Amino acid sequence: MALEQAPIFFLVGATSTGKTAIAHRIAEATGVSLLSIDSMQVYKKLDIGTAKPSLHERIRYRYGGIDLVDWKESFNVFLFIQWAKEYLSKELQQNRAILVVGGCGLYFRAMTRGLCAAPAADALLRKSLEKLDRKKLIELLIQIDPLAASAIDCSNPRRVIRAIEVKKCSGISIIEWQKKTTFPLVVPALAFWIDRPKPELEIRLRNRIQSMFEAGWEKETCMLLEEGGIGAIESCQAIGYRQIGQYLLQKEKNKVKLMEDILKEHCAYGKRQKTWFKRENSLSYCLLKNEQEECSFIKSYIEKINFFIRK
Repeated sequence: MALEQAPIFFLVGATSTGKTAIAHRIAEATGVSLLSIDSMQVYKKLDIGTAKPSLHERIRYRYGGIDLVDWKESFNVFLFIQWAKEYLSKELQQNRAILVVGGCGLYFRAMTRGLCAAPAADALLRKSLEKLDRKKLIELLIQIDPLAASAIDCSNPRRVIRAIEVKKCSGISIIEWQKKTTFPLVVPALAFWIDRPKPELEIRLRNRIQSMFEAGWEKETCMLLEEGGIGAIESCQAIGYRQIGQYLLQKEKNKVKLMEDILKEHCAYGKRQKTWFKRENSLSYCLLKNEQEECSFIKSYIEKINFFIRK
């Protein structure tokens, strides 16, 4: 079966909206395999801070997209799409439907709309750019590509570095390259974007951060520091690791401030995720205001998936 004709479903949303728990309930009822589209869960050893499913859950739901590379290695959307193509083909050969779950808008867009045809990264150039702090990177981008600087998310160093690379290597803005894309990997049978009311989402985020610390997030970060630091390593752009690393090295520690800083970053990231998903016309929006609405959504999605599977 061709991927564009396959029973592939999507469940996306901002951080802490409950995507994973809902996906597990759907998988229990339908038998679908789960593919994570989280750009940080691809890295090994970043477990607690990226809220990875447990090893038991990964086996039970035949998870893909997790622990693909060492935490010190570089990874990007092009590599993910190559990996996802193999994973999806393998699952479909076993006559399994797939539910794609996560919050990375770029991965979702690449799967459903295609990839930007911009030139590949230059290893030497990237290495030199990674030595610059975010302020200098933004200044450089404004200087060589003001169009990209006004359009991309400049709070994300990886996006800024990529835009600089493309402009320097090709002489063309990444914004122009984005108008030329490859073919989509899949055509979603169904694609839902779930959300929560803002007050509830903040409570969920606070509880999640507290649970992560109780599970040993500081210890996990300390182990990464001992293995070589978390400064410019790509994987440690994951929210919280850099802040905890700085906290561990401070003489006077303020854990309350640390947790508030991480909460602020998560809230800001959640806003960016929502902005991205709003631009995706293939997504059906669903605001889950209470437990009853959540149960109703899950029941409806299960029925829809079972209908497609039986076709």
